[in-house]
Amino acid sequence: MDDQHTACGMAAVTRRDFLKLGAVVAVDSLLLGRMLAAARVLALPLDTQTAPPSPSPSPTPPPNFDGEGRITIEPNDGLVVMRHYTLRVTFVIGPHGMKTGGRFRFIIPPGLPVNDWWSPPQVSEPQRAGFTTVSWQSRLPARVKLEPLARGLHILVAEGELQANDTITLIYGDTRRGSPGARVQRTAAAGIAFHVASDVDGNDKFRLLSAAPTITTVPGAPAEIYLAAPSQARSGQPFSVRVAVLDFYKNVVSDFRGAIRLRTSGPRVSAPTAVTLTPADGGIKTFSVTPRETGVLSFDAQASAGLAGAGNPVMVTDSEPPFVLLWGDIHGHTARSDGGGVPEDYYRYARDVVGLDFAALTDHDDMLDDAEWAESKRVTNRFNEPGQFSTLVAYEWTHWVHGHRCVYFKSQDAPIIRRTAPGTDNPAGLWAALRRSGAVVMTIAHHTRGLRGTFDGGQAEIDWRAFPPPADLERLVETYSVHGHCENEELAGPDFKGRKGFVQDALRQGLHLGLMASGDDHSGHPGFGPGAHGEPAGLLGIFAQANTREAIWEALQARRVIGTTGPRIILDFQADGQWMGAEITASAPPRFVAHAWGTAALARFELLRDATTIYRAALDGTSSAVLEAVDNQPTARTHAYYVRLTQVDGHMAWAGPIWVTRRAPS
Repeated sequence: MDDQHTACGMAAVTRRDFLKLGAVVAVDSLLLGRMLAAARVLALPLDTQTAPPSPSPSPTPPPNFDGEGRITIEPNDGLVVMRHYTLRVTFVIGPHGMKTGGRFRFIIPPGLPVNDWWSPPQVSEPQRAGFTTVSWQSRLPARVKLEPLARGLHILVAEGELQANDTITLIYGDTRRGSPGARVQRTAAAGIAFHVASDVDGNDKFRLLSAAPTITTVPGAPAEIYLAAPSQARSGQPFSVRVAVLDFYKNVVSDFRGAIRLRTSGPRVSAPTAVTLTPADGGIKTFSVTPRETGVLSFDAQASAGLAGAGNPVMVTDSEPPFVLLWGDIHGHTARSDGGGVPEDYYRYARDVVGLDFAALTDHDDMLDDAEWAESKRVTNRFNEPGQFSTLVAYEWTHWVHGHRCVYFKSQDAPIIRRTAPGTDNPAGLWAALRRSGAVVMTIAHHTRGLRGTFDGGQAEIDWRAFPPPADLERLVETYSVHGHCENEELAGPDFKGRKGFVQDALRQGLHLGLMASGDDHSGHPGFGPGAHGEPAGLLGIFAQANTREAIWEALQARRVIGTTGPRIILDFQADGQWMGAEITASAPPRFVAHAWGTAALARFELLRDATTIYRAALDGTSSAVLEAVDNQPTARTHAYYVRLTQVDGHMAWAGPIWVTRRAPS
């Protein structure tokens, strides 16, 4: 029996669109440092389709044994998120052996940000994370070597051949030469699948192994208490507050047990002073609160000196408000594209953990096959519960030159129009195809000033002049997400100096786009996900008639929205009694009123006209503020007005614009 090992070798790789079930998947490194590379993917030749019928008889094809083999991974359960482990990955050769040139392919699960995900297996730096070695046991002489791939390895039979039941063993995270091991992803989840395929005959065509073990990751230690309450309430009417115990990476600590002390400030309420969680609660509990007076109500909670949290403000009134303020995240990804988790977990987290009122899943168009798009629609519609939790069918159109746009549909069923479809390789082609589909649809551009670095021929920034969005299809723009600020160059920072896709550029151009924010989370944690450079996720607030898909669609179309950098900051904005998003005509100077209730002390309140600040108020740490202004200056044309709020802790919120056309004097 021959027992050898090596950890060297290189393989050339090519790229193509992301494939999954019925196809083999591998993802290039997504560099989310100063050089953000495009979501490149490997070309994985498959031998899964038969040849088309031929008019003349063809020779019987040789038998194909690709996909043979078994694999075990140890340990595969109870891996604490973001810790380092040594995983022993054993491949057992299938009944037809593996010839010279035959290979296994081993790829870690896709996910972002890269520096918070599985360590890519590597063979060249034994003191760094992910260092991987190989050994084998064979009955005949053979030599096996490792060929690095982006986010994975090929395990190649370089000489000789392996027979049935011979074994190849990877030590992924080999610590014997100084490596800390292999880092586990940040998201706690069950059923995490590594991509494992085999090419038995060495013809560069792979098939997935029929059965491969999955990994279960578990939360770390409790790090915070999260509280979520509705932003509006009526005096004398009860409402529910959600409390969740989270680890540092926003995973629910499902086995937490203990008492959590509760405290309220503001108007008198009937509410418990503590709640007790047991493992049966799964780390989440709700409790009922009945306000007895009007005012601004807030909550905080504490379980120990280092485990505490504070809730969002709740406006308690005697009368019914004109609209209900709902909170949601309509931009995020799962492992069906380049994120973590599955669609069911995504919506369950949004609804049950964060307590969002609505959500949408937007996995990438060219990374979804038809079966996965059908799954996304099916799960989205199943979670839609009018009056409780609303969802929108959606995906992300991902172009690495012309920018990214999320596509949302009003109905339960919708087509997916990929950027690879004929005639849809630019935004105009996308909009034309959406019109031809007959769907009731809208698009929203995001990280409009592009991403860090240059890749695939561009920076994925939006060129508002080359492709001005049609007013009926694009009503909003994502001003903030985990990628950071897109409002203007100053907020975006020096990495984006000279870019052309800023939101203020669109407003100066005369485009009528409402300012919203969302997450673009890739960790399976909508409403929370962190950015690659430390930015928190954005959050979308809408003023709707009700919590239904139809009412949310109407509010989005009306641009009655606010965007925040994460907290549930209450902000509204009106001009002459008309809400944000309105287009009005005024014969007299318009009067603007905005109200804000922060989640921290407030620093500045600004009114902007055509992307220029015309009124600024320093707020000196108050928790709420009112901005009132009259603009006597504008000429007889249309102007865009919006408000920007900044808290002492750096968090921000936006509302507007409202477009005002001044009549010329008669």
